[in-house]
Amino acid sequence: MADENKQRNRLSCRNTYHVKKSKEFDDNSPGKSDRKDAGVIGRLIRDGRYFDIYLPKDVYGELRVITTSRKGQ
Repeated sequence: MADENKQRNRLSCRNTYHVKKSKEFDDNSPGKSDRKDAGVIGRLIRDGRYFDIYLPKDVYGELRVITTSRKGQ
């Protein structure tokens, strides 16, 4: 297969709350299915209507783990 025919797939994480609100905004339908969710996520990525997830590193990541684990106690 030639290099120009190869597709590049990129892993993309999306905020589930944002996906839910986008689905409600786009089709105003209460129905939920995996097929519909995949379509909503695909349209969000295609149209560039998403935010990248911020994952803190080093000390900030450790602080995030500590604060979230304390909330559960």
